[in-house]
Amino acid sequence: MRVWGWVLLAIGLFFLVAFALAQAGGAQLGLLPWIISIFLTISGFNMLRSGRGIVRATPATTTNAVATMADAVATPSGESTTSAIAAGTVEVPMSPGAAAAIKLTSRRRIMIPTYLGAGFFVFWVLVGAAFAIFDQTPGEGATFFGTFALIGVATGVLIIGISYLTARGAMTDATGTTCLRTTGPIQVAPGTIGGPILQLADRAFMIDARTEAPALRALAQGTVEYSPRGHVIVAAWNAEGRNVYTARGYEPGPGTLNA
Repeated sequence: MRVWGWVLLAIGLFFLVAFALAQAGGAQLGLLPWIISIFLTISGFNMLRSGRGIVRATPATTTNAVATMADAVATPSGESTTSAIAAGTVEVPMSPGAAAAIKLTSRRRIMIPTYLGAGFFVFWVLVGAAFAIFDQTPGEGATFFGTFALIGVATGVLIIGISYLTARGAMTDATGTTCLRTTGPIQVAPGTIGGPILQLADRAFMIDARTEAPALRALAQGTVEYSPRGHVIVAAWNAEGRNVYTARGYEPGPGTLNA
C-alpha cells in the first residue's frame, strides 16, 4: 500500500508542476486538471500516513501477545502451529481452502484496476480532445491533445502495472505454505483510490470496499488471517472468537479460531 501512496503522490506532484508550467506558458487549463492533481496528491499522502500499524508493542508485550495467540490457534492435539514474525502477528499453516480463496481473489483484483486504468486513459484523452477543439491558437490544440494523451497512458500503465504486481504477489501466496494472522486493535480508515485501508496492530494494507470492509468496519478488536504478500483476507474473527468474515471458497478448519 505504501507503494501506491508514493506512486499517487509522485503522479499528483508531477501533474501540479506540469500544469503550473503550462499555465505560466499562457495555457488556460481551467479548474479540473488542478482538482484532479490535488486529489491524487492528497490521496497519496493519506495512504503513506495510514500505511502503518495502530500500535508499536514493546518486546515484552510482543512475547505475551504471541504466546496468547499461539494458544488460541492450537491444534486439537494441543500443539501450537504458529510462529511469531512480528508484534501481534503469527504465521499459521496454509490450508488448501485458503489457497483456493487467495487464487480466486487475486484473479478478480487484477480486473478492476484494469478497468480503472483504461478509464483514466480515456478521461485524459477526452480532456486533451476538448482543449484541442476549443483552443483557437494555431498548433496548441495538437500539443494539448498529445500531452494529455501521454498523461493518460502514463497513469493507466502505472495503475495497471502496480495492480498486476500486487495480484502477482497474491498468486505467489496461493502456492505458499503459510498465512499471517494478526490479533489486536482493528480500524478501517476511509480510502480514496484503491479502496479502504485496514489498520491492524503492526501493519496496514488496502482491502476490498464491497466484501472485506463492511465485515471489518464494525470491529474494534479481533483477529484477521490473510496472505503475506497480496494481503488477501481469508477470515476474520471478533474479540470473542466468532467468525465475522470468510473469503468465498474458504471454510475455517481445525487449528483455526472458533473451530
